Amino acid sequence: MSRVLYRNLRSDPAIAASGDGLWLRAAEGWDVIDASGGAAVACLGHGNRRVTRAMMEQAERLSYAHTVFFTCDAAEELGPVLR
Repeated sequence: MSRVLYRNLRSDPAIAASGDGLWLRAAEGWDVIDASGGAAVACLGHGNRRVTRAMMEQAERLSYAHTVFFTCDAAEELGPVLR
């Protein structure tokens, strides 16, 4: 029995075990195109090594800084340029 309250109370969802590009692999072994993963999956895909490497490098420097009190180089680099 799951401790998660799913959107559909009539059945439990499949367990997503891994992803590769636009594909999701269920724990049962079948693959499906991830059409619900959101914008990051649509433009980056699952398992993108370049993105994973950049995330690891950033996490080693700084995981999080609340924007009410701080900014950081990553936020400033990614922020829009206002003219």
